[in-house]
Amino acid sequence: MTKREQYGVKFYKFQKPETKLIYYSCKTEYVSSHSELQILSQFTHSEVQRLISEITNAMNGLYFEPDFISQCVETDDVKIIPPSLIINDILTIPLQDMKLLLEEWLAFICHLDINDMSITIKYKNLFGKEITENQVSSLDEYDKEYYEDGILKKIESYEDHIVDVGTYYLSPGEELNTLVNQFKDLWRLSFFYVSETSVGTCVVRDWKDYRGGVMQATGKSVFDEFGRKIATQILDINTLAVRYTKKHFFLSYFGNFIDAGDVNRFGTLDFIYDRRFSGDKEFLVNLPGFENKSYSLPTYQDVLLHPLIVPVFNWLEQTYYHNATPLVPGIVI
Repeated sequence: MTKREQYGVKFYKFQKPETKLIYYSCKTEYVSSHSELQILSQFTHSEVQRLISEITNAMNGLYFEPDFISQCVETDDVKIIPPSLIINDILTIPLQDMKLLLEEWLAFICHLDINDMSITIKYKNLFGKEITENQVSSLDEYDKEYYEDGILKKIESYEDHIVDVGTYYLSPGEELNTLVNQFKDLWRLSFFYVSETSVGTCVVRDWKDYRGGVMQATGKSVFDEFGRKIATQILDINTLAVRYTKKHFFLSYFGNFIDAGDVNRFGTLDFIYDRRFSGDKEFLVNLPGFENKSYSLPTYQDVLLHPLIVPVFNWLEQTYYHNATPLVPGIVI
């Protein structure tokens, strides 16, 4: 039994014919204390995420805000008082139940049916390593992946436990414009992978990037056998000519470097080609002592030859990162 069934809550989706926009509603069939749960309909996507985060912190004994403030709901009172959440001093619901109900609601408004047993949810850290839901509370950045029948369908990328970026993989027959309208208010930035091709051990995916329903960029990205994005070409929206290229290296061995939680994208190296001008090469080393600075090549090649970096990234051997091409390691496409 789902939590919405347990508490007599039903989720509805409807579309306005004149605008084609999709709306979601949470209703109870009978008036009772459970009717207070209809407040879910009024929360924004990010507020649902934030409330889940606060509840998770409270359940794990971490700092949390006891008074949940919504920008859209001014007259309702939501308090977290472990082991319960209280709405308007009328409904008291266990934190675990409320968390599961919020996750069901979030899955519903994000176009996934939580009752479909083919849906699997996984959590992964920055390096693509699968982690448990309990480990998520200790991370600032992580991905929540949704699989349909074992195939990756959607990714929500979290920053400070709030969804920042959404990624959606289109299936045959799905309409891109409909999905853009559906997610434009749920994700700050939306990536839609519209097609994919297997090349060697990698997968090349064509994508479009939207913000507020307006396309911002288009391009293609390369994913390795572990599902990590190792390269991206950003294309001109009108001509589809290559504007610039990015490549990413993920450390498997960290040497003397320790993640103290203060380095963004710790353990990765980013290379960017032709962004400022043709032939331009720059790189970022996301490791303590080297972070927060963009280096140019060949001027600062000695940084990549630093005795602390060579054991974890051998620049002379990693020829794939010396130039923008090839986009797929060892293969020209």
